[in-house]
Amino acid sequence: MNRLEPLARQALRRDVPGSGRAYELYLRASGVGRSPDTWTEARDLYLESLRVDPGYAPAWARLGRVHRLMAKYAADDDPGLTGLAEEAFRRALAINPELSLAHHLYAQLEMETGRSIEAFGRLLDRARVRPADPQLFTALVQACRYVGLLDVSRAAHDRARQLDPTVKTSVAYTAFAAADYANAAADARDNDDPLEGFALAADGRLDDARVALENTHRRFGNNKTWAAYLELALAYARGDRAVALSRADACLSIPFRDPEGLFHLCLMCAWLNEPARALAALRRTVDAGFCCLAALSAAPAFTALRDAREFEELQAEVERRHQRALAIFETASGRELIPRAAG
Repeated sequence: MNRLEPLARQALRRDVPGSGRAYELYLRASGVGRSPDTWTEARDLYLESLRVDPGYAPAWARLGRVHRLMAKYAADDDPGLTGLAEEAFRRALAINPELSLAHHLYAQLEMETGRSIEAFGRLLDRARVRPADPQLFTALVQACRYVGLLDVSRAAHDRARQLDPTVKTSVAYTAFAAADYANAAADARDNDDPLEGFALAADGRLDDARVALENTHRRFGNNKTWAAYLELALAYARGDRAVALSRADACLSIPFRDPEGLFHLCLMCAWLNEPARALAALRRTVDAGFCCLAALSAAPAFTALRDAREFEELQAEVERRHQRALAIFETASGRELIPRAAG
C-alpha cells in the first residue's frame, strides 16, 4: 500500500471530528438541513457541534450552507445572514484549504453575491489540483452555466458522473438555460428538483406543469419566497393572468438573492408579455452576477424584448463578462481539464 503524502495525511486529520459527540451533532444537522422548515434546527445543531469541536472544517462548511440558504430564501432583507455564511466558509477553508466540500458550497455563495467569474476561476484551479474529485466538477456544472459556457457545464456533469455515478448535479438548469426544456424537466424529475414544474411550463406542457408545481408547493410553500415564485408559475400554468401579474409583482418586491431564480422570473414575465416587468427582473439578474449569454440567445420568450434598448445594454454587459470567463477558461487550459467540452 502506498503511503499517503504528508499533506494528504494532514488534510485527512483536519476532516476527522475531535469527538464522537461533535460528529453525532453534525450528522443530525445534515439530516435535518434538507428542508426549509428545519434549517433553523440544522443551524443550531451545527453551532452546537462546533462548540464541542471548533476545528471541524466540514461542520463550518455545512453551517455556511444553511446560512446561505436562509439568506437566499428569507422573506425579509437580512444581510447579516450572508455575512455569517461568508464567515463560516472562510473558517472552513482556513482550517482545511483543500476541503472540496467547502470550495463547492462556498462557490454557490459567491455566485449568488455577484462573484460568479471569481468562483469559476477558483474552481478551475482546484480541479486542476484534484482532477478526480467529483465535488469540484459538480460545482463547475453551476459555475460554467453562470458564465455562459453551457457545453462546458454539460461536460463537467459528465465528468462528475464518471467519477461518482451517484452524484447529483444542477445539469437540469443547464438544459433549461439552453431552452432544452424537455430534457430539463426529465433531469429535474430524476433529481427530485423543483425546476421540473417550471421546465414543463416552459415546454408548453401546462397540465403536467400544474401537477408538478402543486406538488412542489405542498413541499415548499411554507417559505414565503418559494410560495411567491411557485404561485406565479401555477397561475401562468392555470391561465390566470391577473393572479400571475400580482404574484410577479410580489416576486419583484422580494429581496431575493438567487440570480438564476431571477432569470426564471424574467422568463415568466416574458411569457406573460410583460416587457417592463421582464426587463426589471433581467436587470436584477445581471446585477446579481448571472452572465449566461447563451440563455439570453436561446429563450424564444425573449424575442419580443430584443429590440428594447435596455435589453441590448444588458446583453452587452453579459457579453463582456462572458468573454472574461472564456479568457479564464482558455488560460486555465480548461479544454484539457474538461476535454469533452466544445466551448
